[in-house]
Amino acid sequence: MKLFNIFKKDSPPMMGDVATSPDAKKNKSLSTDLIKVFDDYLESMPNPDTILVKEGSKYEVFSKILHDEYISGISSARIGVSKSFEWKIIANEANDEEIQIINTFTDNLWMNNLPEKIFHAINYGNQPLEIIWHMGDKYIVPNIIKLRSQEKFTYDSDFVFKYFKDTSDTDGSPVPDYKILMPTYNATPDNPYGNGNLSKAFWPVTFIKKSFDYWIIFAEQYGIPKLEAVISTALRQQLVQKGDQKDADILSHIEDNLAKLIQNGILTHFEGIDIKTLSMGSANQIKVFDDLRQACEKRLSVLYLGHESGAKSTAGELGNQNQAGLVMGHLILENNTLIENTYNQLLEWFHVLNYGDTTPPKIKLYQQDDTISLKNKADYFAV
Repeated sequence: MKLFNIFKKDSPPMMGDVATSPDAKKNKSLSTDLIKVFDDYLESMPNPDTILVKEGSKYEVFSKILHDEYISGISSARIGVSKSFEWKIIANEANDEEIQIINTFTDNLWMNNLPEKIFHAINYGNQPLEIIWHMGDKYIVPNIIKLRSQEKFTYDSDFVFKYFKDTSDTDGSPVPDYKILMPTYNATPDNPYGNGNLSKAFWPVTFIKKSFDYWIIFAEQYGIPKLEAVISTALRQQLVQKGDQKDADILSHIEDNLAKLIQNGILTHFEGIDIKTLSMGSANQIKVFDDLRQACEKRLSVLYLGHESGAKSTAGELGNQNQAGLVMGHLILENNTLIENTYNQLLEWFHVLNYGDTTPPKIKLYQQDDTISLKNKADYFAV
């Protein structure tokens, strides 16, 4: 294996050897014939997410949802708790030197928001992370981890993880070893891409935006009282006889004066004009859209925070808030498990590349307490 391939940007993918049994060789031609029929449409397995199918498999639709103020706030609140956790390295069969190296590059990666990058998988269903390795005097260490677009990666019909080299590459190439971390959320045997929260948030956020837009239009058109001017018959006849004016001219003149009333608050007019205010809408009409917005926000709070009271505090609801705390604790554990599993994959690769096939070290997230000093992060813990 040529390890330098994992450092070169345009290096060809490294292919592992595949053992072939005699029976498999004997049936090779038959297998080829059977598979050939399906090659045209089984080569790549698209993401089955219903929103992506509707939008043409463009993850950009999820990024727009994440930019919504409410989604951005509750998403940041959830990952913010996990980012506050401390980490420790469990040595297993690693020696002191290896643990010291791991502590050093883990500090660096954590400072560059690695937990938040991994959390993207909870939002999008998956998040490809490219590892930029650095060759030191003795060891190969992960230096930078970059977010990569989901649309540049795919799975084929055999669930082989592939990437597209360029726009002309329609089949994809196997991902090089030790190069891409691929955390997933709610992945299944039939859907290796996972299913993220932004997919579930698509319709509630859309309804919120549409109802808010309608609320603005409603307020502009019906929130301000309208004026009605009733002209007496006597005044109409007087104006017609005096100025030989038509009805349209009279009405236009009065409308101009009413417009001045809106601006100046003062209107002078002849006796015989009765001005009234008209209420064009009721609070009950617009309340329908406000109720829709609140219902959608509750669903989003449950999705991200586990309970609607996680998004707001209500007096007299201590029981519900305790329940919300328990559910939120489960979701934080879910966050931390994803972060730990992803980072442990990185630690395993680092260990294999530098130390061989012994049991690799692992990371564990924990909450800081009075018995553990922040300075003890550099120490490692036995299982």
